[in-house]
Amino acid sequence: MKIIQLSDVPVLEPAKNGYWEIYDDGSKIWHKNECPQNNKMRLKPPSDYIIPNQDVKTGDLITFLDEGKYNTLPQDPDREVLTFKVETPSGEEKSISINKTSQIELIKAWTDESSKWVGKKATVKIVNQKVFKEFKDVIYLFPAEGKVASLPPEELPEDEA
Repeated sequence: MKIIQLSDVPVLEPAKNGYWEIYDDGSKIWHKNECPQNNKMRLKPPSDYIIPNQDVKTGDLITFLDEGKYNTLPQDPDREVLTFKVETPSGEEKSISINKTSQIELIKAWTDESSKWVGKKATVKIVNQKVFKEFKDVIYLFPAEGKVASLPPEELPEDEA
């Protein structure tokens, strides 16, 4: 029997053209349809995406498992993010969307052909910064073979997620 944590039960927040499932840990899932009735609460499935400070911590290594693909964000359909399947330190296969800073660092070290990234390891650095008007933990990736950049939060772009 699975024990359900309080953070596993979402708060449903109606929004234009859909609704948000909001969890205690600050994570959100967007649903593009009508908001369900309050008596039809559904439990959140385990996240397919890496959660900072839960699935990975600063200094952890992740391994790229595919060449990635571009996806649009539900909250900003004009913005594309590059998403990869990776292996976490615990051996789980998860997804991660990497920001421009991480892309630049990995391209400098490995090449701009992401198919050549498969099997390579990256070091995780987690920074708390402002994203879409709220502060959240953001993952930055650097090649594991090289020196990990130490970017102070004030030097990082605010719009990277």
